[in-house]
Amino acid sequence: MLQKKADEYLSVLVGSLENPLWEIDREHIQNVGEFYIQNDLIDFLEIKDARGELFFKARKPGEQELMLRRSAIFYNLELIGQVEIGITTRQLNMRLNDLLWSSFLSIIAVLAVITSLTGLLLRMYLRRPLDQLSQVVSEFAAGNYNENSARLRVQELEQFVKVLSEMGNKINSQLKDLRQAELKYRGIFENSVEGIFQTSPDGNIISANPAMAKILGYDSPEDLMTTVKDVSTALYVDSDRRKLLMTKLETDDMATGFETRFYHKNGSQVYCLVNVQAIRDKNGRMLRLEGFMTDNTKRIEAEKEVQIYRNHLEELVAKRTEALAKANKQLLKENAEREKAEAALKESEERFRSILEDSVDPIVVYDDKGRANYTNPAFQDLFGWSHAELSDEDTPFVPDACRKENRKSYIAVLKDAKVGVFESQRRTKNGELVDVLVSASVLRDKDNIITGAAVSLRDITESKKLESQLRQAQKMEALGTFAGGIAHDFNNIIAAIMGYAEVGLSHLKNDRVNPKMLEGILAAAKHATGLVQQILAFSRKTESELCPTNLAEVVSETVPIIERTIPKMISIGLHFENEIKPVNADPNQIGQIVLNLASNAKDAMPEGGELTIKVENVTYDQGGEDLYSEDLRGDYVLLSVSDTGVGIDEKTLEHIFDPFFTRKDVGKGTGLGLASVYGIVMNHQGHITCESEEGEGSVFKIYFPALAGDVEPVKPVKSEDCQARGGKEYILFVDDEQALREIGKEVLSIGGYQVVTACNGEEALEIYCENQAELDLVILDVSMPGMGGDKCLKELIKFDPKVKVLIATGYSLGSELSETLAAGASGYIAKPFNMNNLLYKVREVLDETQGGVGSASPVPKPH
Repeated sequence: MLQKKADEYLSVLVGSLENPLWEIDREHIQNVGEFYIQNDLIDFLEIKDARGELFFKARKPGEQELMLRRSAIFYNLELIGQVEIGITTRQLNMRLNDLLWSSFLSIIAVLAVITSLTGLLLRMYLRRPLDQLSQVVSEFAAGNYNENSARLRVQELEQFVKVLSEMGNKINSQLKDLRQAELKYRGIFENSVEGIFQTSPDGNIISANPAMAKILGYDSPEDLMTTVKDVSTALYVDSDRRKLLMTKLETDDMATGFETRFYHKNGSQVYCLVNVQAIRDKNGRMLRLEGFMTDNTKRIEAEKEVQIYRNHLEELVAKRTEALAKANKQLLKENAEREKAEAALKESEERFRSILEDSVDPIVVYDDKGRANYTNPAFQDLFGWSHAELSDEDTPFVPDACRKENRKSYIAVLKDAKVGVFESQRRTKNGELVDVLVSASVLRDKDNIITGAAVSLRDITESKKLESQLRQAQKMEALGTFAGGIAHDFNNIIAAIMGYAEVGLSHLKNDRVNPKMLEGILAAAKHATGLVQQILAFSRKTESELCPTNLAEVVSETVPIIERTIPKMISIGLHFENEIKPVNADPNQIGQIVLNLASNAKDAMPEGGELTIKVENVTYDQGGEDLYSEDLRGDYVLLSVSDTGVGIDEKTLEHIFDPFFTRKDVGKGTGLGLASVYGIVMNHQGHITCESEEGEGSVFKIYFPALAGDVEPVKPVKSEDCQARGGKEYILFVDDEQALREIGKEVLSIGGYQVVTACNGEEALEIYCENQAELDLVILDVSMPGMGGDKCLKELIKFDPKVKVLIATGYSLGSELSETLAAGASGYIAKPFNMNNLLYKVREVLDETQGGVGSASPVPKPH
């Protein structure tokens, strides 16, 4: 029986420890241990987890003989710990004491019977003592175990009462111990963290501790027992779980680790773990249920969360596994493709190496630092160096004069990642220079990063020679065309001059003077002057007299001339933007540009059409995008001349500004119109473009740099509008052409000047040295045989630093003229000049250098 009782306690204890051990709730485990060790039956208790860690151990003092019982603790079939208890044989002694107590009560009953039987015999002698004994026994039976023998007078009974008194004292002591034990167990009952309860088989709550009331949300056990009348309907969420529990108790008398849900007072559900034992009477009838209840809500919710997380994790693992499988499949595919690509790359490398090795053009491979790390056999054949003879840092085949250009071009190729082609020179090992066509392209690695460049050096020395010969032949051919046109125009001019002169002489013989003949000669000469100016403009050997100019005003003054020279069936449209910015320009040359473009437009519209001239301000921040134009940045004034004529085909469009290029037949023009326009535009630091298609007309756009700041344009003043004034000064006129000397002397004499002439520089020096005091001005031709004008000027200045010299020349490059003026010349006049121009310039120079005779207030500068 003692073993069965021990097993029952062990089973209940295991049920109480399942949750605390699973959750490692040390405080809870400690409370359970302390509760059970208080049981008089249990003298030893030890609780460990599955790893052997000790959570609780206690043994009562004394050397009692123990019966040890041990049990493993499982949670969801997982070993989580073990519990061991020791039961003392003291329980048997307690059973014997109970038996003695029963025997004692039986003896008292027997004594009472004997007393009653002998009372009749002893009534007379023993009545009073017996009454007193009866009173003592009654008090003893009522629980008063104090000694009462003093009341008895019969000596024979005093000893008996004394024995009873001693037994009463022992019983009193044991009852006191029982009360103390009851108080102790009551404290454990009240303070346990687990719910402890007693219920009747039909579901009434007999007792409950505060922990149970708290778990179910009630204020106190009384509140719980008052509210809940039947646990099966008021507490159990699932009444079938209550039925299942009762069935288990009917069979086994005990249910451990029974999980169910109870209603909380607030209506929510509480997950609980219940350990229950059925208490029966001696007939086996179930009297009540006793047990423990643990709140498992947090654990259940945690398990649900863990399950959700586990499901999510399993889902992620499944997805990741699937992704890894796909990635592995893709990787295998990529590896196969890579192997295939590597094989193709190897084949390609072999093929390209063969191409490099077999190429007839020298090829050099540079790295990204510009070092040559490969040359093909053709390189050694042409330049003489093998690759072994070239160091990484040295490129002796690049001439010093080409190194800067070569480096710049190489950097541009690396930067733009484009193929660059340009002409240059390279040096052979024996020092000869070879003309080469350089073609460079970038090299990239597998990550598409530029690692260097491959440069092909094609020998074009012979091609350059042939090209030079062809260019010379083309020049001669074009020059023949040009000469034919010039000859035709000059022959017409000469024929006109000769005709007017012969008719004029004929009239003189008859004492008649016809001014028209002289005017005809003058007009022919002006025509010839214009033709020469076109040639000089084309060759850029004419000097531009630049000043702040309003292009709209120049175009407006030129339009009347255009209207007189084009057919009436061509209309002219003008479009000027307000507040046109001034440009630094020569108004006469701007007018020449407009006239030449208008003449071309007229030839392009034989059936009539519309000529449109626009002037507007434009600004470029990123550069222009027009055909032929260079990068334009900044402010410009745009002059546009467009027509609705036949247009220009693409092939011809490429050559319209080329020297000597013309589509006209011989004798119908020199083809200098657009060439001279191009030359004038370049002299003005401008840009010119042409847009045209066959049948769609043409648009010429000319960009002139706008002047910065507030600059007022200068109103052009023609020398013909200014009255030339003469003087009395002494002038030396120097020219190698006798006709010019005679005309110059005559014109100056008409102006009142005294004139002496010289035919070359030597004679001029001699005359000036002899007449220095009388001479006020020297008019000096620059282009003369012998000493020449430049040297003569230097000698004159050397002899007399204050000498006044007016330079006269048919043409001069800007740099040469600037040098001549810087050497000390006082002014410049262009040939051919008319009488008014010459007299005006002479007066201007004399007035600027001295306040001599004939000086007057300043006159506007002619153009």
